[in-house]
Amino acid sequence: MQKEVYEVYELLEPDGHVFYVGSGNRARKYEHESDVRRYLKKYSIWPKGGFMDKKNRTIASILVNNEDIIYTVVFATRDRKLAFLVECERINIYGLDNLTNKASCNNYVLTKRVESLKR
Repeated sequence: MQKEVYEVYELLEPDGHVFYVGSGNRARKYEHESDVRRYLKKYSIWPKGGFMDKKNRTIASILVNNEDIIYTVVFATRDRKLAFLVECERINIYGLDNLTNKASCNNYVLTKRVESLKR
């Protein structure tokens, strides 16, 4: 049986500015937009509250302006740990202050995440 492919992806604003770096398999990169679309459809209001973190507010703003999020896969592998490491590297390259990601990949987070992947 062949292993799944894990992608490291970036979400970009219509002007090409990267606002989020993530990793996952299958259609994970599209789930962020789908979640925001469901929220907007259900509540028909501008997003507020805990669900609407900085990333989701950025997505909502793009959608409300009838623009498209740009999806870019920057790395793909069958090794989940390697995908996470590349994701961390990309976050560190852009800098957490320039992204909507909630956490950086400092040594503590990196160590804990890699340990959890061993299970």
